[in-house]
Amino acid sequence: MPNVYDYCEAADRIKEDYGLEKALKYLIGEKFYEVLRQRTFLLSQISSIKAEREKPDYNPARKIKLSETKTFEHNLDNDYDKYQNELLRLGEEKVLFIQEIRKMFSKVELAEFLSNIMAFGSAVQHLSPVDYQMWLDKGVLDKTIVDDAEDIFIHKEMKDLLLQ
Repeated sequence: MPNVYDYCEAADRIKEDYGLEKALKYLIGEKFYEVLRQRTFLLSQISSIKAEREKPDYNPARKIKLSETKTFEHNLDNDYDKYQNELLRLGEEKVLFIQEIRKMFSKVELAEFLSNIMAFGSAVQHLSPVDYQMWLDKGVLDKTIVDDAEDIFIHKEMKDLLLQ
């Protein structure tokens, strides 16, 4: 499994071969974004489980019917613990990303990139604005208004973390 240092090395090679913008798109618009997106998702899941735990009839065990003959046993308390551990890991990864990104790029480069980025995620970092819009229009990219709203908050978080 690649780590932050692997991503930074790849971004250095991309910068040498294809330029600053592509390196920033890869490292920040794709890899760092994914860490922040996953953290946002986990915080949401943890919050939902906390709300369930506060109910007087809370029972962590869930049976999910998969078919007429198969059920799946699910435990919210196990999920909660797993999500908490993953959140801690992603928090450490986030801090390391911030440190390494700040070493690699100037504040001016970061500010310009974050002011002009059109979208986040792996697919869109490699598309021109025209191709991105075409993919959206044709339904190739599955973006909802909720995704766009989450991206706005993640974008603000990136600016706060990288430009302070």
